[in-house]
Amino acid sequence: MTSALFSPLAFAGVNLDNRIAVSPMCQYSADDGCANDWHLTHLGMLANSGAGLLVVEATHVERLGRITHGCLGLYSDANEAALKRVVDQCRRIGVAKLGIQLAHSGRKGSAQRPWEGGQSLKAGADPWETIAPSAMPFGPDWAIPRAMTEEDMARGERSIR
Repeated sequence: MTSALFSPLAFAGVNLDNRIAVSPMCQYSADDGCANDWHLTHLGMLANSGAGLLVVEATHVERLGRITHGCLGLYSDANEAALKRVVDQCRRIGVAKLGIQLAHSGRKGSAQRPWEGGQSLKAGADPWETIAPSAMPFGPDWAIPRAMTEEDMARGERSIR
């Protein structure tokens, strides 16, 4: 009996060799939003793993929409060029189709990387203003975010076009 897991899947004009998908994993290893050699190695290995689909980690639509200083972004020409380098390598060495998870941190923004404690950045750690759907903090001792406006949403939408 053939397993459905290893059978092809087609949806929205995309044909996957199998139904194995690598979910996005936040690596918190970017340099001001730019993918680097870590991403080249990590995603390159996963693109060549035999999975049908590889989804790139949460990729933030604006610099102030990142969770941490190490989050991947797609809000500048430098971010685009760095990610293109990784995508090109994944396509050269792997067979997995590539997807991306576009993201905005909301109330979780301006935080330490998990291995640094994962808490809200304090003064002196280069924190930024967080914005969210409402002015409710992510948790105790977290900054209270500014409630998003329609202009904030339009800015985020423009940044990914």
